[in-house]
Amino acid sequence: MEEHKITLGGKERVLRYTPKDRIAIEQATFGGTKEIIDIIGVGTLQVHATIIWAGLRHEQKKLDLDTVVDWISEHLETGPISDLLHPAIRALGESRACGFKFTLDEDGKFRVLEGKEERGSA
Repeated sequence: MEEHKITLGGKERVLRYTPKDRIAIEQATFGGTKEIIDIIGVGTLQVHATIIWAGLRHEQKKLDLDTVVDWISEHLETGPISDLLHPAIRALGESRACGFKFTLDEDGKFRVLEGKEERGSA
């Protein structure tokens, strides 16, 4: 599996997702009432930051969402959030933590690689 990295908080970081991270994303965004694939398509900063946070918390167990939002704010001074979000979505999809494998094409469209029919775009 390809390693997906982003530079955030002045450091190159590896994004990694497990089923526990999927649950954390679902609980932190919509209280577990939406499927992960539907959450990804929601374009709010809370959702974006939560997806990124979940992929980074394996590196720093006490990492909190506020810290990630601060790092994202710093990044936004020089680049778009897609620099961070697209690698995070690709890492999440390749991890199969959602129960199926997917990727995000260059045009922002989800492409299911195995396990579920194709869904919308991010």
